[in-house]
Amino acid sequence: MKKTLILLLALLTCFVLGCASESRPVEKENTANATYSVVDDRGKVFQFAEPPTRMMTTSLAFQDILLEMVPVESFIATSVSAADPNYSMTAELSKKIPNKYRPRITVEQVLKYKPDLFITTPQTSPEVSATLEDMGVRVFMLNAAETYPDIKKSIAKLSELVNQKEKGLALVQRMEAGEKALAEKLAVIPKDRQKLVIQLTYSGTYGMLQNIFGMLCDLAYVQNGMEIMPVRASMPVSKEKIVELNPDVLFLPSWDAKGSQNSDAYFQQIITDPAYKDLTCIKSKAVYKFPERYRYCTSHYILEGAEYMAKLVYPEYLQ
Repeated sequence: MKKTLILLLALLTCFVLGCASESRPVEKENTANATYSVVDDRGKVFQFAEPPTRMMTTSLAFQDILLEMVPVESFIATSVSAADPNYSMTAELSKKIPNKYRPRITVEQVLKYKPDLFITTPQTSPEVSATLEDMGVRVFMLNAAETYPDIKKSIAKLSELVNQKEKGLALVQRMEAGEKALAEKLAVIPKDRQKLVIQLTYSGTYGMLQNIFGMLCDLAYVQNGMEIMPVRASMPVSKEKIVELNPDVLFLPSWDAKGSQNSDAYFQQIITDPAYKDLTCIKSKAVYKFPERYRYCTSHYILEGAEYMAKLVYPEYLQ
């Protein structure tokens, strides 16, 4: 009886191991046929026999970058914001992507379009990413850029992902050339004469060091008012503090939301606010709407946003 039980356990073990080995035939085949591999920011290794052709991403910046390297047909779906020129630097191209979804992304939305690769950031719900992986979707995790060098890292990693390293290198070189050209035009402005800029949102202004707006300010040779305080984390700033800082230039939102926020009305509200009447920017009429497609851009297009900012602040140096 004891020998029979041992034999049965041995057979069961062989059966389980056999099933386990048969449950991953695709993984073995992909590894054997792989022509290149890429490691995401979690350290997970992805093997590719050929570049993905049905991609989705939660990041407008990643899509901007990838569209410099692959045809638009490589994307199976995108967000509605990507096709809106108010928010997207590649709106016209994004309109050609066949499927549009509304944020925030859900498991059901991703599964509906059957992507061969879902590219996202840690800001996406961990539950969504984990569920998609459990259901067989390849989820490539890449950190969102927080600094200017981070953007170059994103370009390098995404160029690896689609097996277009040379195009990625060329894009970085284009960025560096654009940065140098802008700097040469603005280098005549001494540090102590750089203008002070503050951005406002509909809910007031929020200060934060090392954010996207700070990157734009550095590239455009202007002082970011929020860094003068300095503010170490996002926090609301009072009207009194704005008056104390007395900015040379004020940037306001350009987007509208039905029934709640209107950029024209908000513009009038700010320039007629009695609390701001003595500000340098109000007196010199240096108050501008600043497009959201530049305000939140963390792709190579950040240089386009920096030049746009510099033209508003220093029209005498940039025509």
